[in-house]
Amino acid sequence: MRISLQLLAIIAVVYPAAWFGGLYARPFLVPGTAPEKTTRPEDSAVGLHDIPTAVHPDGRGPQIADQSTLQDADASFFRGHWEVAKRQYEALAANWDGRLPDAVALRIAVAAEAVGQLDQALDEYQRLSQESDSAVIAASAKLGQARVWHELGRGANARQGLWTLLLQQEAYGDWAEECLAEATHRLAHQLKHEASRSEPTDLLDPMAVVSAPNPRAMTEVLGWLLEHSEAAPSDGDDPAAEPSEPQTAAFSSRRLGPTVDELYVTVRLGRIGLLTLLERLAAEADIPIVVSVTARDCLVDYNLPLDVRELKLTILLDGLADLRQLVWTVVEDRIEIHCRNEVGEDAISSFFAQAADRMIRRAITTFPGHHLAAASSWAMADLLFARTDFESAVRRYQRLLDEFPRLDGRAGAHFNLAKSLLADGRTDAALRAFFHAVDHGVGDLVEPVAYLYAGRLLIEDDQLARATRPLGRSLALANSNRLRAESVLALASLHLLNGNPHAANQALMEHRPVLVIEPYRDQAAFLAALARYQAASSSTEQDRSARGLLEALSHVSPDNFWGAYGALLTATAYRELSLYGPANSILIQGASDGNLGTIRERMLFELARNHYRCGDLQPCMEVLRELILGRRSRWSDRAELLLVQSEFDAGNDETCLRLCRELLRSSTVPATRAALLAMMGRVYQRQGKHVEAAMCFTGHLPTVDADISVQAEEREPVDALAPRKGRQDVGRT
Repeated sequence: MRISLQLLAIIAVVYPAAWFGGLYARPFLVPGTAPEKTTRPEDSAVGLHDIPTAVHPDGRGPQIADQSTLQDADASFFRGHWEVAKRQYEALAANWDGRLPDAVALRIAVAAEAVGQLDQALDEYQRLSQESDSAVIAASAKLGQARVWHELGRGANARQGLWTLLLQQEAYGDWAEECLAEATHRLAHQLKHEASRSEPTDLLDPMAVVSAPNPRAMTEVLGWLLEHSEAAPSDGDDPAAEPSEPQTAAFSSRRLGPTVDELYVTVRLGRIGLLTLLERLAAEADIPIVVSVTARDCLVDYNLPLDVRELKLTILLDGLADLRQLVWTVVEDRIEIHCRNEVGEDAISSFFAQAADRMIRRAITTFPGHHLAAASSWAMADLLFARTDFESAVRRYQRLLDEFPRLDGRAGAHFNLAKSLLADGRTDAALRAFFHAVDHGVGDLVEPVAYLYAGRLLIEDDQLARATRPLGRSLALANSNRLRAESVLALASLHLLNGNPHAANQALMEHRPVLVIEPYRDQAAFLAALARYQAASSSTEQDRSARGLLEALSHVSPDNFWGAYGALLTATAYRELSLYGPANSILIQGASDGNLGTIRERMLFELARNHYRCGDLQPCMEVLRELILGRRSRWSDRAELLLVQSEFDAGNDETCLRLCRELLRSSTVPATRAALLAMMGRVYQRQGKHVEAAMCFTGHLPTVDADISVQAEEREPVDALAPRKGRQDVGRT
């Protein structure tokens, strides 16, 4: 009796627990059953109803413990765990009984591409594009082929597959629009890449820009497939595989304007020879098409199925020419087609640039909401920059940054915008854009280059104190010998302009290994010679340094690579050697650039001071008046003092007094007021008015100038042109 009661108690406890536990336990899914519907996008897939969730390795029945489901693999892929997802896909494929569904095979190819196993991905893509009965899978495989060919550096193969997709728009059933959008954007990127092969890639070159990041977006690739999973039938039920009614052949054109670019064609034909097609296009569009003999040989045996609607004739010609290694141009009122070996490299580059421009514009305007629209817009801006249409490039880069706030590679876009603004002469806006590139590009390759450009712009704006930090950061973060060398040269130039030759010499000596190679050896030698000359502490050392400086000057040109501050330093070196003629010529040429910053005013002041030292008072005063009438800066203030001194030396006493009175009314700087009063005292002394002169020398205004109410601070008069103490060369200041 006691045993029976214990048994009943055990049953009463265990049975409900087992029943409730079974209620929440995950059920076994056998082959052929559909998984539970969820709201996650990765839980649905093409052909999912025919894919078992898990299969026992020997086919005896379901097994859950050591097998991954398709949904789990998709979830791993979307989280960026591509290697894990690939192993899960391959484990599912290894236990499959019979032919592997194309949906799983495509996932394996996409995962292999994501992890960099491009050969495996390419083989699988090629098989699926040729054998798959599913329209969406075949299209996805062709797009995958193009991506892999691009990664392998086979741009011609990538373009061939994309042109095939673009010229057969109706071959992919309900997914034609999505395929067309993807193919158009990918093809635009490929054509731009081909057009920019001859462009410089080093960002230190004035015409080099940062290219858009490679638009792979692997999660978007799988997401595009899963987006159509609900409407996609299984492999055996694809309507694309069923016999369909033959489409009616069509050939028509629609002209919107007088140019070739405004002619749209609709072509729906089976396989047609390209020569026959060109003849029909010429007749339909009423445009003569002249094909060279060599190009005719390339076209004579080539047939191509076409199915395009409202496509520009120019884009159709681009595709046909690219498929057969041809180029076409518009000459007067006809179209000429040649083989690429019949024309030069410039003609081929021009063909790809124009084809890229047309395809990018089509991609941006026709499919603006595509996930590759940002890359296409970036490519459009790059083309405008390469075409030297800097104003349009600025607008396109600004629009790119405004429309895509989460743009990948945002630092590169800011850098390109800065270079466009700089080329357009808008230096202030370019400086801000370079600092934006620095802010968004921490740790990026563009960061040190942006620092260097910002430092140079600050030097040219005569903001020497602000330029020190960017140039120092550029030198510290430099990732190439060229960048390191140019950063050192800019920093040494900054120290020389700032009157610190010892710091300039130290920077040059510390980084001597990167400066002894061409083309930086001569520039570094010149800066070092100028630094030694300015740092000389005795006349003997100065004479010895002068010989080295003169020799270094014979090996450099002011416009080698430095810009405006290079011209200023070269002119300074000639002035140090009392060679005022070459110095003035360099300063006149440098100051002729109206887009320069405050450094142009410094160059004008140096030019005026050189004229003054040579006794050429008339040209000196002309330069000074031009400088004073410009924007206000410390150089215009110093120019006013020099103009007063020039008028005094020319004997124009009344003009000198008038200028002094005008400057005293506007100036509040004590040193400037003291210098002006001293000059007035010298004028009164020369006129014999000793009382007024004495009052001026003591810092008080004479009675005749009582209307100038502000009294100057008493201090020793300052001569703006007085040479430094202890120096014998009157050319030094």
